[in-house]
Amino acid sequence: MQGQNKNDKLPTNRHVVDFDDIDPENAKLHRSKRIKSNVKKGGIAALGLVKTLVYLAAVILVSVILAFNIISIVNDVYAFDDDKDISVTIDFKEGTSLSEAAKLLKKEGIIKHPFVFKLYAKREIKNSKYYTGEIVSGPVTFTYKADDKDVEFDEDSPINYIQLTKDEDVSRKPLNYDRIVSMIAVSSYKARETVRVTIPEGYTVDEIIELLTSNGVGQKQDYIDAIQNHDYNYRFVKEIQENPDRKYRLEGYLFPDTYEFFTDENEISVINKMLSNFQVKFEDIYYERAAQLGMSVDDLVILASILEKEAKNPADLPLMSSVFHNRLKSSMRLDSDATVVYLLDERKVTLTTEDLAIDSKYNTRKYKGVPPGAISNPGIEAINAAFYPETTKYYYFLTPTSGETVYSRTEGEHNAAKDKARSEGKLAS
Repeated sequence: MQGQNKNDKLPTNRHVVDFDDIDPENAKLHRSKRIKSNVKKGGIAALGLVKTLVYLAAVILVSVILAFNIISIVNDVYAFDDDKDISVTIDFKEGTSLSEAAKLLKKEGIIKHPFVFKLYAKREIKNSKYYTGEIVSGPVTFTYKADDKDVEFDEDSPINYIQLTKDEDVSRKPLNYDRIVSMIAVSSYKARETVRVTIPEGYTVDEIIELLTSNGVGQKQDYIDAIQNHDYNYRFVKEIQENPDRKYRLEGYLFPDTYEFFTDENEISVINKMLSNFQVKFEDIYYERAAQLGMSVDDLVILASILEKEAKNPADLPLMSSVFHNRLKSSMRLDSDATVVYLLDERKVTLTTEDLAIDSKYNTRKYKGVPPGAISNPGIEAINAAFYPETTKYYYFLTPTSGETVYSRTEGEHNAAKDKARSEGKLAS
């Protein structure tokens, strides 16, 4: 008998056991338990989800509150949100503690977080070698001018960092924790004294040194050494050619302006401030212009120093400059009385024949070309006029003791102008 093929179909009448038929009650109970179990598991899962959502919500809420407080603290420490004027005076009693001071500052609206301020101030006082650990006694005024934060400065006005008074300068600084601590903590530090000095346009090196020393800043001989010998890192200084006839190497470059110096500031630092100011005002275009004119920067600064002394009216600067440029091109002497005055111990209005005969390369009545060095320290208008003269055919000018400057093309016209001024009693020299 052959074996049955495994692929043959099973008999259709094969009996299949259904347990529900055997024990229907038990099967029903089993299904009921299974359903209850699934419901219970679903409830637990839902409860777990709710707990997770509540936890996440709590975390987010705490994070938001924490972030808000951190931002508030940072703004308070660094005064980032100071957008309103503040002027509050607090009278600290003798023996006030740091905690009490923090509470007073909070009460008056100077700070928002007294506890943070206390921790910050305590650390600053501990780490400083100047704070004694005590709080000042007496009234302290906390001032801040929000409107002054974005002050725009005129480029042609005196250099920015010295335009404000001390009180104005301080009031522009935000009331951050550093500044507040410095105001309420007793310090053994002695601030360096300062003095404000205004150097007029046209002042000579000698006059500047006299002005500085009379204000208690530096010594004359140390200034001369700083001017003649120190190696300053500026292009215009490096381009100055050595000349044994030059009186002061840096004459012409000590920019006239208003400065604030420490009374114990060394002479090199003082001179460097003036040179730095000159560099700010003296743009690169002036170097290019000097090359166009076929002259050195130094020669044009020397010319500017003469213009500064000769011109009584700023409007005359470009015209006078044209006269000197025309004479230089024609190999004529400059014939500037101002260069002779520079050689004298005293400033004269009227020069004598003896004065005009002084044998010095600075005497442009005697020698052609520009003198060996500048005869004053010119302002920016005189410098600009030296580099950018008017285009004229003038070779002479005469400035009477009163009235406008008279310009002439020929010597004859010039002599006629002199005769007229003399007859009117207005001839200066």
